This record gives sequence, structure tokens and C-alpha cells, in this order.
Amino acid sequence: MHYEWWAVLAGIIVDAFYMGFLGVYTFIFPLAIYFSKWIYKHLPLNVVSAFLIYFIDITMIFFSCFIGQSFRKFD
Repeated sequence: MHYEWWAVLAGIIVDAFYMGFLGVYTFIFPLAIYFSKWIYKHLPLNVVSAFLIYFIDITMIFFSCFIGQSFRKFD
């Protein structure tokens, strides 16, 4: 399946709803999916590794959005 394309679509929808333009989520969601798929190849498949990857993804998304939004100028 093409999870990256679904992540791009979800990012566009989230950005369009909350920001009004394409923003950080459009690029962060597919990167998180790609990173997860890459990590799954190197870790054994069990509940602990799944939770670890989930925690890393959520942390990466929030941290990347914080960094991306810090460059945005507010009036």
C-alpha cells in the first residue's frame, strides 16, 4: 500500500483546516511514515518495539512542527 500518499493527503487536510495553506504537516506525516517503515526493518516485531516507534513518531511530529512553526512570523 501507499501509506506515504495517504499521509500526504492527511497532511494537506490538516494544514488546510488549521492553517489555511500547505504547511508543516504536509511534509512531516510522510516523513514519519517513511521513518517508521525504515525502523521496522531493523527492529524485531513485538509490542515494545511498536510502542517505541509510535513514541518516536509522535515526538518527531511534535518537535518538527514546533521547529517549523517557530519560523512563521506572527503579526
